[in-house]
Amino acid sequence: MTRLATSFATAISVWLGAGVFFQDPQIITVLIVAGLIVALLPRTLVRRWIDVASN
Repeated sequence: MTRLATSFATAISVWLGAGVFFQDPQIITVLIVAGLIVALLPRTLVRRWIDVASN
């Protein structure tokens, strides 16, 4: 549950920060959804993707 709260706080800060750079709300929403999906995925799965991408 703590990870979800941290992810949510991070998503809000990213949303506010992205709002300064991008004036299009649709782009910001896509960034938030992508960020939450990555945050909620198991860490091992994310590491495996990073390993595959780096090789």
